[in-house]
Amino acid sequence: MAIGHVTINANSINLIESKSFKLYLNSFNQTQFISWKEVEKQLTQDLTACAAGEVTVKLQPLTMFANQIIHNLSGECIDEQEIEITDYEFNRDYLNNATTNIKAEETLVSHLLKSNCLIINQPDWGSIKIHYS
Repeated sequence: MAIGHVTINANSINLIESKSFKLYLNSFNQTQFISWKEVEKQLTQDLTACAAGEVTVKLQPLTMFANQIIHNLSGECIDEQEIEITDYEFNRDYLNNATTNIKAEETLVSHLLKSNCLIINQPDWGSIKIHYS
């Protein structure tokens, strides 16, 4: 998860409208990149072509903004877990053998929540905090 700083030169021939920019970013949904530098390079290349002018992109982790106005949700953030996801469809088999008699209480946080609008089916992203016991 990152916060991007995108700068488009005012002398660019084209303007990149915010909804179009959001749809473009969502086109990378479930795309895997080796590094943030690779993402920055791809974004810079595509946006420069679209704007027909100079574009710079800088991605920074959320931790760089810990002292900023952005509110940090309390709990254990699970976004940096080293897991590999290859199945993006609902699969009830994932719940098989998921119960236990061990009592647990925890608060989990993720900034990778994705849902699709029920009307236009466009994806939206957000943060979520789940506390259970």
